[in-house]
Amino acid sequence: MDIHFQNASGGDWQADCALLFVFEKESPASVAPALWQRCPWLDISPALRDFTGKKDEMALLYGHPELPLSRVLLVGLGKKEKFSLTVFRTAVAKAVHLCRARGFATLGLPVEGLGALPSLPNPSEGDQDTLIREAVVAALLCLHRCDTYRSSKSEDDAPADPRWLALLFTEDHTPDPARKAVRQGEAEAAGVMLARDLSNGPANHVTPTVLADEAQKLAKA
Repeated sequence: MDIHFQNASGGDWQADCALLFVFEKESPASVAPALWQRCPWLDISPALRDFTGKKDEMALLYGHPELPLSRVLLVGLGKKEKFSLTVFRTAVAKAVHLCRARGFATLGLPVEGLGALPSLPNPSEGDQDTLIREAVVAALLCLHRCDTYRSSKSEDDAPADPRWLALLFTEDHTPDPARKAVRQGEAEAAGVMLARDLSNGPANHVTPTVLADEAQKLAKA
């Protein structure tokens, strides 16, 4: 899955489904006012009435299918005082898993919704970028599958991954710290996925020589 950027100056945000993370008893509209402004149909979505923001709760809201953004997935984070990066990572992973199971090819993440989330014990101006990085890592890792040893049948039965996740910015240009956070997240996820692939390999395939070769490749890179 690729990571894209969409800005206010680029016209309408577009994705098969946008992900919005909400605390318990919090108004989703207050978390992402720009998203609500672009998707006025959200206010009359029947599923909105039943969403409470409890941990692990998800509600998929639907608009007209021809709209640039016709679906919004609300993801509950639970109580705000119990929030942690682990809670956030888990919520991102479950949301992306659901989108893959539903066959959504493109996802959107309104960055304004991350600004209201406390990511560290002492919130600072860099917290939004921390959450961007963590969202990228969680989204990429939850989709990772070691296909090397899969049978062709199991590959055919597996749902396709979303093609891309776009960070949706209200600014006209993507801030440099946000771009850096995305690249850091991609690099971190790539390292974890490489380690997983090597550790999942059988001993007669992932030999000491293979590990040495991989180490040399990383060193050159």
